Amino acid sequence: MQFTTPRPERMDEKRLDLAHLVSLEGIPWHSRNIWDGRFLTLERPTRESGTLVCPWQVAPGIWRTVSSASLMERDLPYCLPVELCRGALHRLRERAVAWQNGGHPISERCRRLEAQALRAFVKAAMNQGDVPACDAAVSESLQLSFDAIEQLLEDVAASIGAARRQIAARIPPFLGGWLGAVEFEKRSAGNLVRIPLNWGAVAAAPNEFNWGPVDEAVAAAERVGCRILLGPLIRWSDRELPSWLGDEVKTFE
Repeated sequence: MQFTTPRPERMDEKRLDLAHLVSLEGIPWHSRNIWDGRFLTLERPTRESGTLVCPWQVAPGIWRTVSSASLMERDLPYCLPVELCRGALHRLRERAVAWQNGGHPISERCRRLEAQALRAFVKAAMNQGDVPACDAAVSESLQLSFDAIEQLLEDVAASIGAARRQIAARIPPFLGGWLGAVEFEKRSAGNLVRIPLNWGAVAAAPNEFNWGPVDEAVAAAERVGCRILLGPLIRWSDRELPSWLGDEVKTFE
């Protein structure tokens, strides 16, 4: 898949190594990226449509990671900044529709910024042969899309916050510690305790299990009404793995 840009000086060869294509399922493809000063080419072992994720200089010294909409392979190179504008606008409109369908109102400022971003994108797409006009419209559209996304987040946060404040039931906070349940019983500040499970201690020999210390800790936590986090059973360390497993299994591989 090949891309060109009317402003090559906005490209950074080192950062372009981070550009990659992502499948419709969100899985990135490994690619070989080639920048020859005019074209950015991404070679990959598939011909499926995908989304380009790419660093882009939005202002002098300021870079952002942006992505295109879904693109298919074709002989004609894509105009990279125009496709990144299309992607930012697509994500904005997709999120806005999803939140509205979920019952969250969108502010008038967000709608206005979206409309302005769309107008700037159309201008960029229609003026790809006019480098100054296209570049200015791209910068304007991207910034308006970013501003609209931030406004959308503020709108949704306010709506969700108001909805949650109307819920009568409160989610109880948990204050826990790493202490054993026996020591934890002496304290009144907490309501949650983590009880470790050490496989090496529970099973000192094959098919022989000693749950006594764990049962005691669980009983102590239950007596004071503590919630319990139990585990982990397996931790890859010499101190916690059973000695009878042997050294050959004590590595990740």
